[in-house]
Amino acid sequence: MSEHTIRRGNLLRLYTQFVADAQQADPAASIVGLDRAFARKLQIANTSFSSYKSGARPIGVRIARQVEAALTLEQGWMDSDHETQEMSQDQVALDRFVKLATRAFKRADSGERLRLIALLRQSLAGLPENQAPLSVRRLSERR
Repeated sequence: MSEHTIRRGNLLRLYTQFVADAQQADPAASIVGLDRAFARKLQIANTSFSSYKSGARPIGVRIARQVEAALTLEQGWMDSDHETQEMSQDQVALDRFVKLATRAFKRADSGERLRLIALLRQSLAGLPENQAPLSVRRLSERR
């Protein structure tokens, strides 16, 4: 595996953890803007973060060290393959969910995005389906 592939995988893992931490801190909060917040934390432009995340731009040594410094990781952490380390089943499931939710969100129009967000909020609030907002009930009926 190339160093760029390893660094990208590590960046995605760090971002996934950032999103999970944000959701745990405030389950009802919107996930919109977390890319920008993470990029700010790393002290890089949002467009650059997006390019690194998608793989359009490789993560070089300078950016790898910058990420490590910003997140107080030991130097060289970004260069090590942490994927081979055993991940918990919960983390694997979370990674799959985040990827699936991201794909669904990106493919949805603005109305569908609002319904997806409402459905997640309903789930977090523990509301039975018949007490969900009308837009969420309509989304459920489409299944």
